[in-house]
Amino acid sequence: MKRYLLFPFCAVVAFPLVVKAEPSVEGATLAELEAIVAQCSQADPTNSAKYKELVVHVISDVPVADIEAARNTEIYRQAYEASSARLAQATTDEVAVACAGALRSDN
Repeated sequence: MKRYLLFPFCAVVAFPLVVKAEPSVEGATLAELEAIVAQCSQADPTNSAKYKELVVHVISDVPVADIEAARNTEIYRQAYEASSARLAQATTDEVAVACAGALRSDN
């Protein structure tokens, strides 16, 4: 086979593999992050938008369809519930201090 035909051939073979790839965000990771943001928003409602911006910053390069697909998985639901349960064990003051630290470290 001619070398100049090798690249297009490889691209044609690889394209279906790329299209059928798994979502580019893991459901458990997204769930934990969103559970933390939800808890921070409850503990410090005045900075709720800033906490949500932290999530947007992390997932800004991920296609919306991949995010929605991850949120619709059982893994996401289980991880969100588990993370929320762990975070609920902390006091509101502990959560507020930790969340304030997250905002400071993002700057």
